[in-house]
Amino acid sequence: MHSTPYLLAILACISSLHGSIAFSPTSSLSKAFSQASSQLFSAPEPLATEGEWTAFLDEETTGVVYYFNSRTGESLWEPPTDTFPSVYLKPSRRRKAEAKRDEYFRSMTPKERKEGGFLSSLLGGGNKQEELQTGDEILKEEEEPEWMKGMLEEKYPAEEKKPGFFSRLLSGPPEPVISPAPAPTPAPEEPPAPPKNFLDSVFQSLTDNAVAESEEAASVNAAEERKALEAQAKAKQDFDKKRAAEAKKQAEEEKKMAELVRKAEAEQKAEADRVEAEARRAEEAEARRLAEEEKIFVDDKASTIKIDIGSFVLPHPSKVMWGGEDAVFTKGRTFGVFDGVSGADKVDGLPLYSIMLARQMTQLVGTGNDITIKDMQDNLLTAAETADERATGASTAIVASITEDGFLRAINLGDSSCIVIRGDRVVAKTKEIVHYFDCPYQLSEISPDRPRDARKLNFELLKGDVVLMGSDGIFDNLEDSEIVEVVNSGPAKAGAIAKQVSDLSRKVSLNSNAPTPYSKQAKRNGDPDFRDGLGGKVDDISCVVARYE
Repeated sequence: MHSTPYLLAILACISSLHGSIAFSPTSSLSKAFSQASSQLFSAPEPLATEGEWTAFLDEETTGVVYYFNSRTGESLWEPPTDTFPSVYLKPSRRRKAEAKRDEYFRSMTPKERKEGGFLSSLLGGGNKQEELQTGDEILKEEEEPEWMKGMLEEKYPAEEKKPGFFSRLLSGPPEPVISPAPAPTPAPEEPPAPPKNFLDSVFQSLTDNAVAESEEAASVNAAEERKALEAQAKAKQDFDKKRAAEAKKQAEEEKKMAELVRKAEAEQKAEADRVEAEARRAEEAEARRLAEEEKIFVDDKASTIKIDIGSFVLPHPSKVMWGGEDAVFTKGRTFGVFDGVSGADKVDGLPLYSIMLARQMTQLVGTGNDITIKDMQDNLLTAAETADERATGASTAIVASITEDGFLRAINLGDSSCIVIRGDRVVAKTKEIVHYFDCPYQLSEISPDRPRDARKLNFELLKGDVVLMGSDGIFDNLEDSEIVEVVNSGPAKAGAIAKQVSDLSRKVSLNSNAPTPYSKQAKRNGDPDFRDGLGGKVDDISCVVARYE
């Protein structure tokens, strides 16, 4: 028959195996069983670990440290090895442990204090746990029985270790030693397997439960991993579908744009002819060049120079039906480009501002006499005043003239340009004038900009020089070096050069991956459509070429 302390030890073992406190010794078995059965199983905090052994603090009952083997289920009050790490508690936890120890000590009867109960026989006088309290927080030694001393210490010298509580518990209560009578020595027999006791069943049950819980957790983790992989695969599939749809959409848009360009080019000749015919009727009713190529040869008997002039206009693909907003003029040795501002307000039924400027300049410019820069400014002012009254919209303006002595004179109001190509390089170029990015100086009824604000150029030409004037539809899409390459490798006639440069500008303007002057400048100015610094700018394109021979 087990003694009361022995049964209490069994209950303490069961509680510790379930992750609760060690035990709470009392004076009666019923009280011990009631307290043990009412414990809430909560996982204690490990204080130190070595191999399969872990140190815990019994915070609920005794306030002392015990050591538990997670594989065998064995529990000890003393460190299991000499090398087991030291256990240290924070001051607040030490105080709680001391208070629990005092509380347990006070709850014992005088007889239990004197005899020490099962704790006295378990720990003896030699077990020494490292003290967890300091100073005057420790109970006075005279108030404690001998068997309570050292219960808060955590490490023991190797020579003082005694068999632990659970070691003796698993082997059952000690049996009395009986000396048997001398007898003949029998043949050695295999010792019978020890019968499984109650704690063996408890340990096996707890082990099986732990294995089952581990397998269940592994199964849950595997299911969650599969679910995560499936979600990742689905997200990748959705992304691939979205990317494929975007690529398909982009291809369709490019196809539509290419078709639009083809239609625009097919309709361009007829539309340009109509615009030019209207301009001819209004401009002294004389025949003019075709939109694709117009050549004017000047062979003044009083002059020794010869000039070949040609022009070409490509409306924006969406403006082909009505001719676009750019206009050009050439008369004698004078020529100009007028780039209509697409964002300006317009009134239906009135001619565009750019077209009206071209008409007026054709009427105002002479054919034989040299034109000074002031003459060009005055003529442009007169043309602008007429356009203010009779036209709608707004336009930039660039006008140039070649004198009999071979000087190029030009004025520029806006973002069009005029360059002089000599050999394989640009030797002269007009300067743009803008209020800010994408807002050039311009002429209109409400604009404060006037011809007197224009930038001026006066440059002496040499025979063989090529003068190329164009709207921003050319210079936004082509670098000067690209224009020079076309001029030097292309046809010799001015009109053919103008057409080839215009065609190349249109091709680049439709390329969203082309590095262009406009895309680079737009990126510097924070345009979100050109954040990568790539892409052409689709626009009306107009070009005039004068070859000085």
